[in-house]
Amino acid sequence: MTINVAWQTRHTGAWTTTRVEIGDPADIPAMLQRLETEQGLDATAVHLDRPRIAPHDHPDHDLRFGVRRRDGGCVGAIFFADTAGSWVTLGEGPEEGPVYAEMEFPARCEVSLNQLEGALIEFLRTRQRPTTVDWQPIE
Repeated sequence: MTINVAWQTRHTGAWTTTRVEIGDPADIPAMLQRLETEQGLDATAVHLDRPRIAPHDHPDHDLRFGVRRRDGGCVGAIFFADTAGSWVTLGEGPEEGPVYAEMEFPARCEVSLNQLEGALIEFLRTRQRPTTVDWQPIE
């Protein structure tokens, strides 16, 4: 079980892409801390144990997530899509849709950092859309 996570940061006018391979659930908290500390643009995660779609060998899923500061703490949101549909996490706020992963997310999409961490750990272990968070469908 392995996921590849990537995000971009901008330092002194140049964009840098960070890529992290995660096979141990214990590495997810440090990855989230790094994403927040580096103020990285929202991340993408590809599970290497899920099917690929021919002929271009694309992943059969799309998982994007982000972390940001809100009300003195960190929150995050997840977009997940596969052949069954597309969803965004359902959380407590904000009342207006924020932008994550260059997408306008709906209102009430943000979850706590602990919930985000738990969902990513579940995705790593199960290869499926996490059940530890609530979801809202998105088109």
